[in-house]
Amino acid sequence: MLARSPAIYLVSVVSRIEYLDDQRPELFLSFQAPVKIMPDTCPGKDSLREIMEKTAESHLDELKEMVVSRQLGNAETLVTGVPSINRRVETIGRKMRFWRRVK
Repeated sequence: MLARSPAIYLVSVVSRIEYLDDQRPELFLSFQAPVKIMPDTCPGKDSLREIMEKTAESHLDELKEMVVSRQLGNAETLVTGVPSINRRVETIGRKMRFWRRVK
């Protein structure tokens, strides 16, 4: 691949599915900035494969740490579904406690 072009850009994209506080899974996607790979730094297919593997592994580890430690300050919610059953039950419980206090 590098033999036919002066350089390529490697963009790491990883995903992780987690069940955090809900019965429904959450999908986390992470994109890293493109890295320019030159033929002199990556002489062959094996070298390129090794770079890609190491990049993906470290990127996955970073995403895992971010999700597990709940450091989601830079995260963006793209799609939101209906609340799960446990969220609905919690909402009903809060409303019932509120109405008991009001009476």
